[in-house]
Amino acid sequence: MLQFGTYDLRVYPGAPHAFTNRDRDVARTARHDIETWLAATWETPSPAANHR
Repeated sequence: MLQFGTYDLRVYPGAPHAFTNRDRDVARTARHDIETWLAATWETPSPAANHR
């Protein structure tokens, strides 16, 4: 199995479908986690980007 990039799988038990669009604590937590991960991912070059 080939894998590209980085990922971080998080599960938010009890959260309904599309919960990040709602104004609830779990949604705020998830949006914060997403924003934090994206910021960290964009700051660090991917190892694949250096492989040419």
